[in-house]
Amino acid sequence: MKDNEFGINNEQELALGLKSFYYTKSLPAARVDFLLQAKNRSAQSNQQWRITPLMQIATLTAAIVIFFLVAAREEHRKSIERAVCAEVVMNHLKDSPLEVISSHYSEVQSALGRLDFSIMPANSMLLETYQLMGGRYCSIQGVPAAQLRVRDVRSAKECTLYAVKAAGKLRDVIASVESMDGIRVEIWRQDNVLFALAERKGDPDPANGPGY
Repeated sequence: MKDNEFGINNEQELALGLKSFYYTKSLPAARVDFLLQAKNRSAQSNQQWRITPLMQIATLTAAIVIFFLVAAREEHRKSIERAVCAEVVMNHLKDSPLEVISSHYSEVQSALGRLDFSIMPANSMLLETYQLMGGRYCSIQGVPAAQLRVRDVRSAKECTLYAVKAAGKLRDVIASVESMDGIRVEIWRQDNVLFALAERKGDPDPANGPGY
């Protein structure tokens, strides 16, 4: 009986001893919380590391797309300006006969009644420098226009002034100075009307051109 009790006591003591030993080896609750928080921070950091490069790639891609869109739009605008310049020069060199002869813009405007915009430039210096001789119907890039013949009072040379509504392909044209076949063309915008002045280089000196 004593042997049995001795054995039981030994087993109980061993179990208690083992339990006490492993209990002392367990981590405190505060330490466990700290390790869990550290693990969560590490997981969040890894997730952010994966997201950040994707955001950078998306931003770079968007910037490249915008750049090419802006460049394409600018090239489109320049191509239209070159086409307008070529058409202006062609009509200037044709020197087609006038449909109405007058030095008054109001009379030419009335004669070209199909045009629903003002053909008279607002710049007083241009009106003083280039005297109106008359005009006729014309078109620029398919848009009805006025082709006006003017005389430079400084050189007595004849030039061509065009007025056309900024519609269709001409909406994006603002201002330009081009030279083609010895003809200098200056284009400028006046509200919703485009004006283009064509004159042979040196009449007057392009360096002292009208700049309207």
